[in-house]
Amino acid sequence: MPEDDRAKQAQGTLSGSVGQHLTMNSYIQRYIPWFFLAVSSANGSATDTSLELHADTVHTDRGAYFETVGMDRTSVYAIAEVGRAAVHICDKFLMGSPVEFPQRITVLIDGNRPKGSNEKAYTLSMESGGFVTLRIFWNEELNLEEVCHAITEAFLLRYVHYKYGSQATGQMRAWVIAALGKKCYIRYRPAEADYFAEIFPDLNPEIFAKTLTMSASEACDREAAYALFESFSALGLKSEERKRLLELALIGGSFEAELINRKNKRSVEALEGAWWKPGMDSFVHRYRGAVDSMGQSRLWLVSLADMETFAKGSDDPAAALNLRELGRRAANKATLAEIATRQATLLAGMLRVNPLYYNAAQSLGRYYEQILYGEPGFRRTVTLIDYLNDLNAARRTQTLAEKALDASKRASR
Repeated sequence: MPEDDRAKQAQGTLSGSVGQHLTMNSYIQRYIPWFFLAVSSANGSATDTSLELHADTVHTDRGAYFETVGMDRTSVYAIAEVGRAAVHICDKFLMGSPVEFPQRITVLIDGNRPKGSNEKAYTLSMESGGFVTLRIFWNEELNLEEVCHAITEAFLLRYVHYKYGSQATGQMRAWVIAALGKKCYIRYRPAEADYFAEIFPDLNPEIFAKTLTMSASEACDREAAYALFESFSALGLKSEERKRLLELALIGGSFEAELINRKNKRSVEALEGAWWKPGMDSFVHRYRGAVDSMGQSRLWLVSLADMETFAKGSDDPAAALNLRELGRRAANKATLAEIATRQATLLAGMLRVNPLYYNAAQSLGRYYEQILYGEPGFRRTVTLIDYLNDLNAARRTQTLAEKALDASKRASR
């Protein structure tokens, strides 16, 4: 069997819960001496550390994969629920877990993390025989995303040890862990998918190659990891092949070589070196919908009003450097051609522009049209002022909306 300690289990198996072999008092003594430090009085100050703990002081939740222990009933059951969600996500995208682990993952909820501490929100360790312990430091600064990542990492560590042995745990890849942790988080915050669809196109492609090679002990870019996961998932592979390849990536196997050389490949040349691009495009388009985001529309509009880029690439020494000067240079053919191109681009993009920036886009398009048709300068000036006012009003509204959204996200964590 793949797991190193299967033979030892035959002599004294721990296939059931630890609680089946230990009384609650011995369980406390073995696993949670830190509780003496975690007990707090009603006003938050530490109480006498010689306080004796009894069975009714501790709350537990025992499942097929996790044994969650803590002194606060709500936090115990909340963490246990995240554990069940993480198992569901991993089973959906990997080749499948056993009915239960011979040794459940012990999750300890420790309330002894000082507020404002820069320490990691959790610690994860594994002893010989596959005993995995996750300690989560619980206070008001702990957020749901970090909990999802910690639980997923603990589960995958135990999963790999169970299926492939202890040596394989040292080869695990960080990006698969981070991606499945994000997937677990999005299960609770589905609107985050829209956020990822917006930022993915702006990620530096160079970060993907680096992220793919990072081991589980390294802190990889979690957004890049999730981008890789969604890109891979969108490649259109059959379910079983997708699971096999992702599990191969998890244990540090030749994932990319297998992906590029799979039998149903469309084109090795299209995948090699940037296999994630077609899948990422598919993911982004799926979530963006029919209308661009506020940020995308603003950048699109600003780029169409930026004449400095045109001036730098123009052979015309009199090329306009700003919108106000543009009308005065309209006699030049190259300038007129550029204005016509931008006006046509604006017209084609009006169906996708975010409603917040619709008025500004309309004003800019009308300004370009007035130049093309040779309308008087005073009319162009009025239209240009309209554009600038519409753009500034939209920017202010966008800033307020983004602040309100950020505050809402922080409150929900």
